[in-house]
Amino acid sequence: MNIPNKNELTRIYGEAEKSAARFQAVADHFAEIYHHDIAEFFTAPGRTEIIGNHTDHNGGRVIAGSIDMDTIGAAYPNNSSVIRITSEGYDKEVVVDINDLASVPKAQGTVSLVAGMVEAIQKFGFKVSGFDAYVTTNVIRAAGVSSSASFEM
Repeated sequence: MNIPNKNELTRIYGEAEKSAARFQAVADHFAEIYHHDIAEFFTAPGRTEIIGNHTDHNGGRVIAGSIDMDTIGAAYPNNSSVIRITSEGYDKEVVVDINDLASVPKAQGTVSLVAGMVEAIQKFGFKVSGFDAYVTTNVIRAAGVSSSASFEM
């Protein structure tokens, strides 16, 4: 599996060795869990709200800045209508059937977040297909640096 090359990692992170090790670990876990030998890799920064903490979740406005912690992941289509996400450090795999969004309970954490994002994407007219993903983060949970926003990205 080809992780991002060292030039890309240096451009994004300012270094390549530590970042390459993180992406290689993600690639290894993804292959082990989902049995894919190919993946696309992603990164999304955490952020801090400078003014307006969490008002963005309530339709308000916020001034935010990105931080040098991020969520990274590997994902690949699975030729089904099911989204499966394993997040390092969490015991339960997130599973959402795109064709059965109504059965996903509201306000139940990550599974509800994923279902809501799929529903919104579909309302904008985009096609959503099933995929497998493995993610990990160094964004600190419950510390005001928006680990959930990083995951949403």
